[in-house]
Amino acid sequence: MDVTETLASFVVTTTYDDVPESVHEKSREAIRDAVGVAVYGSQHEVGETVGRYADRMFPGEGATVLGRGQSTPA
Repeated sequence: MDVTETLASFVVTTTYDDVPESVHEKSREAIRDAVGVAVYGSQHEVGETVGRYADRMFPGEGATVLGRGQSTPA
């Protein structure tokens, strides 16, 4: 079995209960951090500039932008 098959097998056979609680907590912490940074950045001057650029270059909807509403997936 090559590395990809080994990884795929691990992913398919691992259940939520197989993962230690410490990993669950670190995962929750990482998600909270990522969401917090995304929301803060969306309200920052640089985030506003990037948002205006994206709105102009890729108008539309279909993807949620944290702190800004909707935009295109592009």
